[in-house]
Amino acid sequence: MDLTLPQGHVELRERVRAFVEREVRPKATEREKRRDPLARFPWDIVEAAAAEGLLTLTLRTEHGGGGADELAQALVLEELSAGDMGIAQVLRAQFVYTELFNVVATDAQRARFLPELLENPRCVLAGAMTEPETGSDHSLPYDGVEGGPHTTAVREGDRYRLNGRKTLITSGGVARYYFIWARTDPSVAPRQGTSWFLVPHDTPGLRVGHVYDKLGQRLATNAELIFEDCVIPAGNRFGAHDGAASLGIHSNPALGAAQAIGVARGAYEAALARARWRVQGGRPIIEHPQVAALLAEMAIGLEAARTLVWRSCTTPDPGGMVSLLGMMAKVHATEMAAEVTRRAIQVFGGYGVTEEYPVEKFFRDAATLFHPAAATNQVMLQKIAARLPDDETLSPHLRAASCRYVGEPA
Repeated sequence: MDLTLPQGHVELRERVRAFVEREVRPKATEREKRRDPLARFPWDIVEAAAAEGLLTLTLRTEHGGGGADELAQALVLEELSAGDMGIAQVLRAQFVYTELFNVVATDAQRARFLPELLENPRCVLAGAMTEPETGSDHSLPYDGVEGGPHTTAVREGDRYRLNGRKTLITSGGVARYYFIWARTDPSVAPRQGTSWFLVPHDTPGLRVGHVYDKLGQRLATNAELIFEDCVIPAGNRFGAHDGAASLGIHSNPALGAAQAIGVARGAYEAALARARWRVQGGRPIIEHPQVAALLAEMAIGLEAARTLVWRSCTTPDPGGMVSLLGMMAKVHATEMAAEVTRRAIQVFGGYGVTEEYPVEKFFRDAATLFHPAAATNQVMLQKIAARLPDDETLSPHLRAASCRYVGEPA
């Protein structure tokens, strides 16, 4: 297996790395200390990202975008996360919901909405699935009538009337357009009775509720969206009525894993530099076996996680293999990031928990990664376990040996 990056991907990674050093790192630490979550949102960095083509990176080239594949997206998200996780989260949501313009939108919808996405450097997209009463059940293998969104969209001729509440929405309160997952037939399971809608931020009946202050990812806002008789034209529905489950959009969980790798890499690089010049006992602390072991284990974890991400992003998808690898990558990388950032604090000693050094920020950002990127790790582990080899695909010799020790299956 050849995991050598194509030259175009290398050039993109270097361009984004330079952008992070120029625009993100010098501003992020101080900016995230602002108390008001909406006031701290980094519009200047978003505008600079738009100038680099990052807001439309995943829009297909025939529509005026960058046409980036999943591997390119993973590289970009790793670099952004090494600078600031909040910025990376804003851009990841942009990548995910741009896909609706690629594979679902009609020509008329592209003509209406894409000019602003291409021309307005503040045209941030957001998607709203999570609600106060429902969240992980849209990722679990569960499709009961009571599951899925409670936000309703009732057809009234050539328009829809939305009512309900979404919560913890990335870029809530700052996005120009929200993709809303809503119930169009509450009498059936979500797979048969939900639809997607595009709602402009200034639509009457849509208001922003509580804006959350967070431990990490502080440059990304998370807010409630409240719909009270919010009326939108039927032309804002993406895909068929009741057709959300058949749209064919796909977000690889490995992209969330790439974010985890970025934040872990930032902490690792800071710890490595610290260990090389911090002297204790008459020599740099990297020469002490305990510190050397910490750094070596950090490096191993990073490389293993990155390999899994790249494999997920470049593997053909017979039988949903990419989704399985992506879930494995997300679980492994987020757990790895939590451990690597914790060890980075150990390398810094007492200074590691102070705001004067960067690793406390990496540690906080890593702690926010267990839930985002498609589902919690617990949900993903349940889904991974459901796809483990069944009895018919196990080695007959090993199956027979197991039966000898524990008996035949019940």
